[in-house]
Amino acid sequence: MMALLLAGLFAVSCSHQVFYMSLDLRYPSAYGVDLGGKSAAVVYVTDPSGRDSTFNHALAEGFARGLEKDYFGGKEVVDIMMMEKEEGANYAARDTLAGLVMDTGDDVVFLFDSTTFGTLTATDRAPSAISSDRDSVMHYVLTAPFEVNMYMYDSMSPIDTVRMLVGKSSAKIQAYTPENPSQEFLEQCFFTSLTPKGLDTGLVSSKKFQPQWKSESLPIFYYETGSWENALQYAYDFKWKEAMDIWMEFSRSKNPDKRACAAHNMAIAAYVLGDLELSSKWLDLAEASNKMSESATLRKRIENRRAK
Repeated sequence: MMALLLAGLFAVSCSHQVFYMSLDLRYPSAYGVDLGGKSAAVVYVTDPSGRDSTFNHALAEGFARGLEKDYFGGKEVVDIMMMEKEEGANYAARDTLAGLVMDTGDDVVFLFDSTTFGTLTATDRAPSAISSDRDSVMHYVLTAPFEVNMYMYDSMSPIDTVRMLVGKSSAKIQAYTPENPSQEFLEQCFFTSLTPKGLDTGLVSSKKFQPQWKSESLPIFYYETGSWENALQYAYDFKWKEAMDIWMEFSRSKNPDKRACAAHNMAIAAYVLGDLELSSKWLDLAEASNKMSESATLRKRIENRRAK
């Protein structure tokens, strides 16, 4: 979730010490989506004619691979499912996407509607001297514009809505054909050769959902005793659960300063792990024991992340 860079020791007081850690924390994508800790599926719809099936399959594949790179360490864990387009179906409807969440068992569903292709343009370049196929004597550049509509539903989001993304581009391929090919033959060459363009379009589309990373300097309170320093070392090593187990014990201390420090550290850990609600609750406990200037800074950070 973050990359850790140790900033150093600062601000020493008579009661406790503060270690500032510089961390790169993940924020939602520019599109306002965060897939951290969630499972996802990509569903693509194909036209009954089947002419867009090659492109749409590659589109879904490229999009899934992009999500896996950004959120799942490159592991192939995003499910891909194909649906044939049904007449009258509303793929932008919340109930349709929610139904797919149930069908796939995943938290988030991305649905690519069947791709709309414009008129195919064929430009005759000249007889081909490249192809080794004796029947392939003509060289054409085949081009067609297309539009992709994608719908996304996040069942874990507090905002119960369908998000929509529309993309327009064009596809171009080289075709080597027999002399005087029919329009039907050219279309077959075009639509069966769209895998590279589909993969690239899917990968580019996935960048809209790429998480953003921001560097933040966060304080960890500790005392110069074994358990406190052990907890600090665990945090240094990204072992937040082990650190939190120690801070949990100190949060019950009879000493108000130690209670506040431990609770504040728990709030920091929850904040780093992305549980803003839990972070806010621990911060309340810290402030109830002992008000510290760092508390106001952390509360503002929590509010800012909630607003993203």
